[in-house]
Amino acid sequence: MFDPWYSIIHSAKCLPFRDTVGLHKLVTLMSAMKVQPALFHDLGGFTGEARESINDSPGYGSGYLPPEAHAYANMQYFVALLTRAQVADFCIYCI
Repeated sequence: MFDPWYSIIHSAKCLPFRDTVGLHKLVTLMSAMKVQPALFHDLGGFTGEARESINDSPGYGSGYLPPEAHAYANMQYFVALLTRAQVADFCIYCI
């Protein structure tokens, strides 16, 4: 079975939140997948894996490096875009 979720999450973490073109392409991809029941019948797998990724938040004094903090900010922005586009509801996780 094809599981694209970690690839999408990884891409969202790597794309800077200022790169609105790249992140909007990911949102468009997720929107297109959502309307294809043969490819995408349940958001449960994605939302669970995304929440786990969000739980890896960088904490003060925990030794996180700037790239890890940037990846967290990028992921926060991505889930906010997904929420706004009504692809998935992450309103309790978005900053």
